[in-house]
Amino acid sequence: MKSRAFTFEQAKSEFDYVVSSYEDIQAKEIAEICTYSKLSPEMSDTNILKNGGKEWLIEPFRGLQPLSYSVLQNHASDYMVGFRWIRKIPRPALPRNQLKHNGFLVINNTVLWVNIAFRIYKEKSLPEAIENSWLKNASGWRTTSDIVPVN
Repeated sequence: MKSRAFTFEQAKSEFDYVVSSYEDIQAKEIAEICTYSKLSPEMSDTNILKNGGKEWLIEPFRGLQPLSYSVLQNHASDYMVGFRWIRKIPRPALPRNQLKHNGFLVINNTVLWVNIAFRIYKEKSLPEAIENSWLKNASGWRTTSDIVPVN
């Protein structure tokens, strides 16, 4: 059976809540992100929201990949981040005490996962136009049939 990419409705159902503005993130999640990202604060997808959301994310495309820029500017939703609390060990008696969050855009009701996770190295085999557009402000772009890991 062929798997299909996540729709926006499917993505929303996987999260406790979804925001498109940094100011809408709840205090509990902000505190957790600040706690676990002190060594590498750029590892949180919320930084795309903090830096300006979709506009900041796609700005590098403007000169290097103008057609991609136009499609993303005109057809992609605002950049959103979904939050969910999970159990580290999957036992119902344990509390949900580990935060997971994933950033994404929606194009034609298809979720395009966009992560900002810290990249230790730059891939030297990619063309400069790719490195300085798609990977300038994000470390990965993908569609999947389920939620992708944070990294």
